[in-house]
Amino acid sequence: MTSYYTDEGLEKLGDAYFGLRGRCMRLQERCMGFRFGNEKAKEYAVHGFSRRLSGLVRCIENTFSAIPPELDGVPTSDAIHDTEIQVQAFIINVFGCLDNLAWVWVLERNITKPDGEPVPPEWIGLRAPNKLVRKSLSDELLKYLQNAGPWFEYLEDYRHALAHRIPLYIPPFAIDPRNEARYRELEEAITRLIIQGQLEEADALKRERDGLKFFRPFIVHSWGETQPMEFHVQMLADFKTVEAIGAKMLDELARPPD
Repeated sequence: MTSYYTDEGLEKLGDAYFGLRGRCMRLQERCMGFRFGNEKAKEYAVHGFSRRLSGLVRCIENTFSAIPPELDGVPTSDAIHDTEIQVQAFIINVFGCLDNLAWVWVLERNITKPDGEPVPPEWIGLRAPNKLVRKSLSDELLKYLQNAGPWFEYLEDYRHALAHRIPLYIPPFAIDPRNEARYRELEEAITRLIIQGQLEEADALKRERDGLKFFRPFIVHSWGETQPMEFHVQMLADFKTVEAIGAKMLDELARPPD
């Protein structure tokens, strides 16, 4: 067996992974050093967004430790379950990062409804349905968010499934369709041998059966609803997107309001 990723793919993952902590700290320093005019906005930035950034990095680190990208076998059940927990926490906090930034913007820029009333909490966010908040952004930041439309759709789908439908999970192994019949034969034979007390013979067949298994580093909720995601790649890409939106938001806040 060999790793799912190519050598080039592993190199790219390594380059992105090893710079994570430094990138996180630099963005956190920008948040903590920013001169906010609204104390609640500062709280959302420092104790919300910045804390969540550290959580995202730790989730990625734990995932890469439990199931390394270079793994050339099938991970243990514990490793799979531990990674599922990390990815689930990661998705929730990516979503939380975006909402924290939206609250920072609304509070710091004193965004209100057209009639001057406070913006209802359910209106506050950076996704396409959050029209009032998006309308208040600069053309540059709005265009970035619009171009990231497919990413927002993926994130919403996975977060909604996690919170309300099918939790995110990692298939423990896969079998080549050409080997499916043999795998089933071995499973039935192993069961018979165990019942008959022929444990050594059963162990020999288990080794053959397990040799047919291979692993793919995918996360998914319902196979009929969505495409599986390569979780190592996706987590790094998600962090990069959150990082970019956070930096652009701070740039925006540093400019005088129109």
